[in-house]
Amino acid sequence: MHGRAGVLLGALLAVVVATHHATPPTGGGALTASPAMFGSPAASPVSLYTPIPVNEARNVVGRLTLQLTDRGFVPSRFECAINQDIAVTLVNSGTRPHNFSIDELGVDVDVAAGESTTVTIRPLRLGYFTYYSDVPADRDLGMRGTMTIFI
Repeated sequence: MHGRAGVLLGALLAVVVATHHATPPTGGGALTASPAMFGSPAASPVSLYTPIPVNEARNVVGRLTLQLTDRGFVPSRFECAINQDIAVTLVNSGTRPHNFSIDELGVDVDVAAGESTTVTIRPLRLGYFTYYSDVPADRDLGMRGTMTIFI
């Protein structure tokens, strides 16, 4: 056991020393990293659209402003009460056209770049509804969000 602990401590020390000497500080003393260390964005397995966690969903009463960006919906998750009208103002702050669709509720609204429009939704059943952009480039990249309806 004593020998194994020594090997682990030596390996840890080697990693710390290698990290400290990997890239010298520049200008303001900040460490910089070579882009080669992290790979290109195209090689990254991270999704372009990153939904927010369930516990950060925006609770909506009556009104919501939903940003349609070239990187996704903001917020990508919201919740509201059943049988209550919600006026959703769609603001396309992106550089290309986007769409707001909820199949189960018959919602399908196109919004040109730089434009905004408002749609009123009245959910009549509990559950989770996926909203998405049906623009081919957006749908292929996973531009979607979740609306949760509760009592």
